[in-house]
Amino acid sequence: MKSSTDRRASPDGLLSPYPTVPGRYELAEYPTTAVRQSNNHNRSYDGNASSHVSDKSPDAQEQSYPLRRFTLRALVLVTVPPLLTAYFILINWVYMVPDPDMSKYGHRNGELVFYSWWILGVFGLGLSKYGLVGVEAAMLHDRFWHADNTTSLMMHSEHSWSGFGGWIRCFNMLIRRRKIPAQRLWWVLSLITLAVTIALPLSGLSMELFDGATTILTVHQPTDRGFVVWQSGAGVNLPGVGIAYTPPGVDRSEYHYLEEFPNSLSVEQDVPDLFLTPQAESPVSGTIWGLRLSYNCSIVHDASELTILPRKGQFHAVNNDTAFTRLESGLAPDPTEWIDVYNTTMKNLLAYVEFGKSGNTTRDSYLDVDRFAEDGTITDPQILEIVVWQMLVREPSMRAVPLDMFNHGIADPIAGLGSPITESKHANETFLAIEPKPNQEKASPLHRHLDLPKTIEVASPIGVRCQSASTLGSARVDPSDSSFHDFTRVPPEPGTYSFGNRRHRTEPFGYGPVDFLRPTDDRPHVFHSLLQSVNSYPQRVLENGSFYNHYFQSSQLLSSTMRAYAVDALQVMYDGIYTFDNTRVGENLTASRPGKVLGPGDVPPHAPAVLFGVWAVGCVSLGVWYGFRLRWAETLDGYGFLRFDMSLRGG
Repeated sequence: MKSSTDRRASPDGLLSPYPTVPGRYELAEYPTTAVRQSNNHNRSYDGNASSHVSDKSPDAQEQSYPLRRFTLRALVLVTVPPLLTAYFILINWVYMVPDPDMSKYGHRNGELVFYSWWILGVFGLGLSKYGLVGVEAAMLHDRFWHADNTTSLMMHSEHSWSGFGGWIRCFNMLIRRRKIPAQRLWWVLSLITLAVTIALPLSGLSMELFDGATTILTVHQPTDRGFVVWQSGAGVNLPGVGIAYTPPGVDRSEYHYLEEFPNSLSVEQDVPDLFLTPQAESPVSGTIWGLRLSYNCSIVHDASELTILPRKGQFHAVNNDTAFTRLESGLAPDPTEWIDVYNTTMKNLLAYVEFGKSGNTTRDSYLDVDRFAEDGTITDPQILEIVVWQMLVREPSMRAVPLDMFNHGIADPIAGLGSPITESKHANETFLAIEPKPNQEKASPLHRHLDLPKTIEVASPIGVRCQSASTLGSARVDPSDSSFHDFTRVPPEPGTYSFGNRRHRTEPFGYGPVDFLRPTDDRPHVFHSLLQSVNSYPQRVLENGSFYNHYFQSSQLLSSTMRAYAVDALQVMYDGIYTFDNTRVGENLTASRPGKVLGPGDVPPHAPAVLFGVWAVGCVSLGVWYGFRLRWAETLDGYGFLRFDMSLRGG
């Protein structure tokens, strides 16, 4: 780059100790000093800007040193540091995955950005020194920044402010002399350089590469194996990459079942709003069809919390088979509420269970209404209420077992709810009464679910109440934060099923708990399944047999019910399949590829960002204010040291 020049004669005919450019440079005020004789002329020079040349010969003018502007170094200084700082901020804003453990999907150029940062950082450090070395030469001409003595001037030799060598030398001087000869310019340049020297390694510690996201494959194979999964107490993780999408803005860290991949479905916490889609082997983006669902269960502490079971007396029996008694409300073909009553035994325990649900009993009505509001709340939930009265009964093998070996305590019983058996061990007719149908016997069919002769005691009831909702439709999924957007309800295509093969189709979400927690002819021992589903305590074994030594508790019933909902969701959406043997292509999806995603490191990015900011502001300020000024040389070279030293010596 061509440098602009301004020839200024010095008082001695060679070169002024400081350039005299009126309006741009103010020189240090030195006493008027007699200078050496040259060419038989007597001259005196003071450091004011009004200094001038007297009696200068043409030969002396030719020997004067030109003042020039070195624009390239100034431009480097005012552009490179702010651009590198902006790039660091851009990395953290655009390319960084906030929590790689919760989202394995990152920008496709994350790995390239990570390595490019180290390369650009090293070059940026060198280029900033390139610019500061130039501005150092210009600032030494200034009244405020000039060196007052030779020792302070020598501190700028080899640009000692730009690295550890100079800083260590300065520290040694402090130890030996108790004084540092460096002056304000040296300290300013050292501070700017130290800021970027610290910021660069810290920036590397603030980012890290993680294993990330390949071709899109989706599971599509119907089967029925949910009951086995629920009964075994097995895990409820999603297949494939295992992403359960949430509405935008949801803090997924508040839900422990969404913290790691593959995500799982909750068996403890509430599930406010999830969108389950066909899963691939890696994250995908685009519009996809899936199941939107929500479910939550809680322990019932008071009878007032129940809305279906307390109205049992208004229901009528519609069947009375060997497994359970079905009670329904109203005479419509598709009642909206129904109750199943049954008992289940396990060794020395008998449970009388009332199982109430709101919803269509024919299971043909799916997506009749939109059950989710725009904010994700449930507008038309389905209710499930389960209340269990446990009874300690006589078991032939327990005749020699004392009752004091049994723990009679019930945690979290339901207050204000009656009992099917009175204290005198008789059936409670008022409690068991239901509304008879026309031409139907008034005697309640619920008596058959009791075993009065064997009953020793009736425990306080325990129960849970659940709300659930589901709908099918399409939404745009964003794997960067595992969110779904713009959900649109899209009903499934109805199948052609006859009454005989109804059981082979997929039932709507929410019927899993009905099937799992209610006895059937081939699965009559619900109590046994309940205990297994929560990995409950084993039976107590004695010489004359085995028995249970305490009651089933509310927390266990809650866990089993939540697990039933989780397994049901996996069954409805994935049919219990975890392999990719039978797959199809997602036409509207963009697949990701295996690679690395850029995530946060051990150091928060705020610390290096502040240091980079100090570096950038310092470089730009000095570059704009001093970098474009006229000076003797591009850098503080040997000739510059000589002229500055002559100025300090007054010669």
